[in-house]
Amino acid sequence: MILGISGSGIQDGNLERMVKRVLELTRQKTRFIRLAELTIRPCTGCVGCATSNRCVAQDDGNRLLEAIQEAKAVVWGTACYFGRPNAFVATAMERMYPLRHREMLTSGKAAAALVIGGGIGLDETAKQMESMLSGYMHLAYQGHVTWA
Repeated sequence: MILGISGSGIQDGNLERMVKRVLELTRQKTRFIRLAELTIRPCTGCVGCATSNRCVAQDDGNRLLEAIQEAKAVVWGTACYFGRPNAFVATAMERMYPLRHREMLTSGKAAAALVIGGGIGLDETAKQMESMLSGYMHLAYQGHVTWA
């Protein structure tokens, strides 16, 4: 299954349509998640995930982690606000920490990023996405597309 994650707060907006189109082009089984519909609180750094690779927070974060684990590839879509990924994506990525705490559960899984915005900071945002996905989470980063 290929997982598409949209960090847009705008339902059926440009970013969401881009993520869905990429999923469609894979011609494989897909799943789409709209982060704006989930309740995911920021990581508090409590390290409660240290023993189980699961976050102890009682919100939708673990559902997202399970979907990421089940997927063979993940397409992340973010809007670029202030030269960085928006809060939906930044918060969700923070909460990926349990997937690497005890053992690297995402190592080698394919990932790509779609970055959309007004033009300023798109490349920097794409680099931040690559750094988080490949450097921190050890995903096999396939590249990114930016669109202004």
